[in-house]
Amino acid sequence: MKYSELTAFCLICISVWGIKGNPVDDTDVGYYWREYTRDIPDDAIPGGIDKRGKTTYIGQTLHYGCQTGIIVTGQIREAEKKMTYEWGYKEYVAQNPVQILCARHRERYGWIKTNSKDIVNLIDKHLVSGGIEKDYSVYIGRVAVDGELAVGKVLVTNLTGVEGLYTSIDGQYLHVLHSFDVLSYDSSIPPEKRIRPAKLRSPNSSAVNSVWQPIIVFTVLQTLYYSVK
Repeated sequence: MKYSELTAFCLICISVWGIKGNPVDDTDVGYYWREYTRDIPDDAIPGGIDKRGKTTYIGQTLHYGCQTGIIVTGQIREAEKKMTYEWGYKEYVAQNPVQILCARHRERYGWIKTNSKDIVNLIDKHLVSGGIEKDYSVYIGRVAVDGELAVGKVLVTNLTGVEGLYTSIDGQYLHVLHSFDVLSYDSSIPPEKRIRPAKLRSPNSSAVNSVWQPIIVFTVLQTLYYSVK
């Protein structure tokens, strides 16, 4: 099957399956991605802090490069209503639909200080997945630099070692090896308060996406593509 045929198949799946998900229930995983509609949900997980002292949030989108698509992590700035991310040593503004990371119990999330070598030793921790790239495990990280706490992706290569944190600030990419934070989830922490996932700051925002269904379709597409190359 050709790649173009696989793409067409997945587009059909998306159109039939639909974009909207159903609200999550207590049996679902502790975190989920919701459609970002320029409003920040009350259950969004804070990511970093910009130079104005404003909280930024964790976004995810599709990026097309090297003739294939990948799922990348970046930061959403509430005031600017956009997501920026690093890929290929450049900063991009998301052009495709954006998802925002949310959770019912945000107190179960924390940042672990690590580096490009020691992160492989965090095998007893639940690191939050941040995207999909061939030959890499992708996590969510952040680093303090130039008066900003910048969110980005942490790449751990499955082939030759580790890559570290990639993010962007003021239009420039940043690659950090020596010291950064990685986002983790701990289900053993007692919940403080349940946040209803349907509640948003704006009444015009869409309902919760418990699963980013196009991501699943896209993952199937990439798996099939690399299996037939």
